[in-house]
Amino acid sequence: MSYDLHPNNQGLPSFCMASDWLHLLEQCGAYFACVHKDARWYAVFDERMSTHYHHDDDGAPEPMTDNYPAIICNCGFEVTDEEAKVMARIARNYAAIQRSLPDPTEEEQNTPITTPDHLRPFPKKIRGDWVENYERFAEWAEKSQGFKVY
Repeated sequence: MSYDLHPNNQGLPSFCMASDWLHLLEQCGAYFACVHKDARWYAVFDERMSTHYHHDDDGAPEPMTDNYPAIICNCGFEVTDEEAKVMARIARNYAAIQRSLPDPTEEEQNTPITTPDHLRPFPKKIRGDWVENYERFAEWAEKSQGFKVY
């Protein structure tokens, strides 16, 4: 699934993210809260997460009030300029931390999937292309003047 981020700054092109968008939301403290029932406070997001609109078969707006959060459903969730700048700062810091991590050893790479999390290295090094994309996102988000998620 791909996420297209459309900036409020008309002079800036859209930015495309794939599953790295969900990982970035997790780093922002939003993903865990928004996918669990009854969460009430979302890091840089607010009640906009709980009610949003999709279009029904006739093209009419239909309110969605279930537990599927707006920011991950491609329905035009609005991220404000301030939130975009906070996300940019988090993305840039996360990328800097990732760049400082050593490559995992062969033993770490071959750790069985059943190994408890507390026995796994932390923080975990992620894919290099995601790190580069987060750095590009940070530059883009600071100039975006806020954006919508589609």
